[in-house]
Amino acid sequence: MNVDESTYGAGYRSDWHACEHAQLIIPTSGVLTLRTNRGGWMIPPNRGCWLPPNEPHQVATAHAVRMYSVYCSGREASSVAQTSSVSQSSGIVAVSDLQRAAIDALARPGIRSAHREERIAAIVADEISFDARTPLALPNLGETVLGRIEAALLNNPGDPRGLEGWAAELGVAAKTLARTFARIAHLTFRQYRSQVRLTAAVARLGAGTPVTQIALDLGYTSASHFIAHFRSATGVTPGKYFSRQPRAGQPNGQ
Repeated sequence: MNVDESTYGAGYRSDWHACEHAQLIIPTSGVLTLRTNRGGWMIPPNRGCWLPPNEPHQVATAHAVRMYSVYCSGREASSVAQTSSVSQSSGIVAVSDLQRAAIDALARPGIRSAHREERIAAIVADEISFDARTPLALPNLGETVLGRIEAALLNNPGDPRGLEGWAAELGVAAKTLARTFARIAHLTFRQYRSQVRLTAAVARLGAGTPVTQIALDLGYTSASHFIAHFRSATGVTPGKYFSRQPRAGQPNGQ
């Protein structure tokens, strides 16, 4: 198991690329956007993203980001598959304090025995677990008939147009547009717009934008409405979202 630490400035966007080994990407500061052919994720420092071998992906930043890339060999990836739900799928994973400490140890230079390194790597593998609590994923819609909606909402998540407004914009019936969303995005329009706003909120929270300003920018009627929606979706308030959290399935004390 190899660990690389990287720093990227604001506005960075990598080329699409793939790694021959399975990869665990964990920001240590800032919020990272990661896209695959299946969709995109907004990754804060208390979470990571698991990528199976040879998964094409792209990383981007709105603000400066530091991150770990943990590369798992075939044997280590097999160990992950035996102890968790991840292996052949990419997705958001929980990052426990124990796992972070183990990755920190692997990243530090120094002489250590191969046996000790294997034991530390085993901790990292054992702690990998998909985090189903946080809806930070967005499907790719750009190459479909929904691409105009995707582009508009990603540019302005606070766009107030509803399904009927977009149907009129695209010259289709609202029921037809609703069925198209269900077929392509596997979400309703409202669910998709909600997730766009949540991912945009996480990026703004990571940049230190005040909650009231975020609420107004993203089309919420009030800060309290935004806070309630954010907590309903993520399990925590915006102010506590970047605090360290336990593994998925364990109490978070909120």
